[in-house]
Amino acid sequence: MFVIQVFVGGVLLYPTYRVSSRVVLEQLRLAAPVGIFDLKEHFSTIALGLLPAYGYYWRQPLSDETTNIRKFLTTIIATFVISTRCNQGTLFAQHQLITSEL
Repeated sequence: MFVIQVFVGGVLLYPTYRVSSRVVLEQLRLAAPVGIFDLKEHFSTIALGLLPAYGYYWRQPLSDETTNIRKFLTTIIATFVISTRCNQGTLFAQHQLITSEL
């Protein structure tokens, strides 16, 4: 359910942000919100890129030799997903503020 919420939220926010809000933020020289969104994009891309390795190392039978790799991949992907969700909430609030002022 969490992944679906993140996906739907991204689908709803991304086009509006790229077309209208980002332009206004750049004109106002507000680099922090633009940077947060770019960081969210980078985290999402890295997490998606790690999914094949994650699936490979979690296949059965699990070997003791790959325990640390599994822990590392799980931690990195979970961190990126959580930070993406937190950034999405911040961006939604900023988007509401900017569009209400226009």
